[in-house]
Amino acid sequence: MKFIIVVAITLMGIITCQAQSVNVLDAKNGFKQFKFGLAPISLKNIRKITEFGKKIKNMTYYEYVGTDMETQYDVKVNSILLTFFKNKLAIIEVTFGSPTVEYTEDEYYKVQSFLVQTFGNSNQKLESQTRKMLNSAGWKGEKVVLEHTRSDLNKGEDDRLNFIIGEICLYDLKLNQAMLNDAF
Repeated sequence: MKFIIVVAITLMGIITCQAQSVNVLDAKNGFKQFKFGLAPISLKNIRKITEFGKKIKNMTYYEYVGTDMETQYDVKVNSILLTFFKNKLAIIEVTFGSPTVEYTEDEYYKVQSFLVQTFGNSNQKLESQTRKMLNSAGWKGEKVVLEHTRSDLNKGEDDRLNFIIGEICLYDLKLNQAMLNDAF
């Protein structure tokens, strides 16, 4: 009887911890000082990117140029990109690795371990039709989604490239839906 009670309490604790952990994602409402809904003018050390591929109506892109986030979770950061929709921060992308420096599996698991400690186990399965994902995990809260991926972008054209990159992408669900509605 005691065993059943202990198992029941443990299971309730695990379920409660996971729900609370995803709530932390919503409570943070972004990454570090980058909070969803803020205007670019309210953020320091960002530079507008004008040569950013295809222009999409009502969207602007910025790169973080400060020096205080060169590593995250003991892994070197390649870039932090910010997407604004109608002057509100909607997407935050933290990238690891580059065309010449691979984002290793060890680095992925180092970052992943921190994310699991903070937000609990992944509650979302990720798939991509445009890239080969080697590792992936996702968390979906009520307001915010976080996706962590390690992808092989090497097209096989140049064996000197180790184009395996990592990305943490966070986005605000309401702003993301508004962007999609605006685009179509």
